[in-house]
Amino acid sequence: MTSRDFSIIINKADVMLSIFSFAIAMFFITGFRLFPEYAQIAWIFLGYQLAGWVGIIVEELLLSSRTKNDAIRIYNSEPDLEYWLNVVTIGLLVFVGIIVAQVITFSLDLSISTFQDLNVIDRLFGFLAGDSEEVFFRGLLLRWTLRALQAVDTSSAFQLIMVIVAVIINSTIFAVMHVFVYGQDFSKIFAVFVSTIPICAGYLASRSMTSSRIGHIILNAGLRVVI
Repeated sequence: MTSRDFSIIINKADVMLSIFSFAIAMFFITGFRLFPEYAQIAWIFLGYQLAGWVGIIVEELLLSSRTKNDAIRIYNSEPDLEYWLNVVTIGLLVFVGIIVAQVITFSLDLSISTFQDLNVIDRLFGFLAGDSEEVFFRGLLLRWTLRALQAVDTSSAFQLIMVIVAVIINSTIFAVMHVFVYGQDFSKIFAVFVSTIPICAGYLASRSMTSSRIGHIILNAGLRVVI
């Protein structure tokens, strides 16, 4: 068995989602007087987007000059319907997986008051948060971790172990970053850790940021569940 392919497939949806996230971030940053509670955090998510894409592009430039396998595969033409159905289906499964993770960790609040509190601004910010986190934590960090582990041992016997370790590392980092959101509420932080597992699984299954972005955006912008 050959070593697992950890390349990422970039499509037009990935570019469009990031452009929309950039526009949302600038909306909050330039309107800081109207949205002071969102403006500073918008800078962080803008940084996630920029750092994620810069890292992805730099990795592509470095690896393409050293190996025959590209780190990034870009569709030069429109992907077919089967591709999009696969990406969207996995994205919806990611969303369902996150909901299940939230339920089993007793963290999901879908009361009527939760939906009544939602407004356009909250949904836009939820979109920005979910999308930007996926570009950085899955599009960049998860793949970097997988490639680093692959460099240590590429034998088939350890491939599954490498993937599991990479997912655990990524979920841990992502959960720890949410200390800034939940403070010392470790039950919430653990819920983030568990919820990150289906996100990573969706990314690995499709080798596309689009799937994990779909699931995360629906959760953050649709239900305003913050992970």
